[in-house]
Amino acid sequence: MSIRTKAPVSLATSRMAVMLRTARPSSMSVSYTHLRAHETVLDLACRLLLEKKKDHIPLCVLDRGVHDKTSYELIGDNAVYATTVYNGNLIAGGSFSSAGGVAASNIAEWNGSAWMPLGTGVNGQVDALIEYNNELIVGGRFTNAGGVEVLFLAKWNGIEWSDVNGDMGNIVVSLAVYQNNLIVGGYFRDADDFPADYIVGFNGEWFNLGVGMGGSQGQVMALTVHNNELYAGGFFTSAGGSPAAHIAKWNGTVWDSVGSIDASISFQSLGSYNNKIYAGAFFGGLYIYENDSWSWIDTSNSPIPGMNVNDVAFDSVNSILWIATNKGLAKVQNDSWQIFDSTNSELGANDLTCLSVSYTHLTLPTSDLV
Repeated sequence: MSIRTKAPVSLATSRMAVMLRTARPSSMSVSYTHLRAHETVLDLACRLLLEKKKDHIPLCVLDRGVHDKTSYELIGDNAVYATTVYNGNLIAGGSFSSAGGVAASNIAEWNGSAWMPLGTGVNGQVDALIEYNNELIVGGRFTNAGGVEVLFLAKWNGIEWSDVNGDMGNIVVSLAVYQNNLIVGGYFRDADDFPADYIVGFNGEWFNLGVGMGGSQGQVMALTVHNNELYAGGFFTSAGGSPAAHIAKWNGTVWDSVGSIDASISFQSLGSYNNKIYAGAFFGGLYIYENDSWSWIDTSNSPIPGMNVNDVAFDSVNSILWIATNKGLAKVQNDSWQIFDSTNSELGANDLTCLSVSYTHLTLPTSDLV
């Protein structure tokens, strides 16, 4: 696809970035407000959709990596797993070795006109990104950042890399900020030899959230904050020593289960919107928690295209729920569903893995998509 440009016009927009397998993404310099990282995806790309006059239209059709709409500069030669904004610039992390033709080891920064490396980057896959205390926190599967030995968790201050507070015992896949503390989730059982079962907090030093998670697999795959409580989802079957069916909430003091839910379902994504918790399941559809009870939607009772819900995102300005599945993208607005996939849209693949919704005032050329 090519874009023919005319004179620049200015418009207020809402937009969504969609991570998907095999197709290349587009991106612009905006402020992302939602992020998920999924460790099981091998091929990931990002598509940017611009909402204009209530119709989402794709700005670019791409094959692999992350591109800017105007310059089409390629970010990656493999996969993008996480995005966030740091110091006003878009940060992309994943498993790649170049960005815009510039060497960038698994993490890169877009300043609005060009891609740049963050020093010498990290030597392994990036799964999670978040800003905390004016520093960029990076989690993943690496053991070195900027030439500094760091295991699975590092920070970037805009100039140099360092460890957060020693080494993590295993892979980090989820990050959140709760009550001004950094919360880290993943596969680890310790943080720099500080015992921590799959989840740990940091406020200058490590601290436990109760006794953490348990079960034959206790991994914490997703984190979100809702009504002043921290929600965690994953594979665990206990939280704080008490039964918890793959999802639990922390009030700053104790863990508690989240209603009654099918114990066979594991969760890989979490989101909070309009006094509801949305939990994306591994091949179990989308679970919704409201007023102390759960409901769910899947392919048997809704138009949702796939059972594996990789991510959810929310456009609160336009009251839109976006659902990324293994078989396409769903847009839900005022109980009306619209499904996008490779057969009826510009999406280059159906297995969507990550969503971002942001709001910004863009100055764009008027474009014809051909």
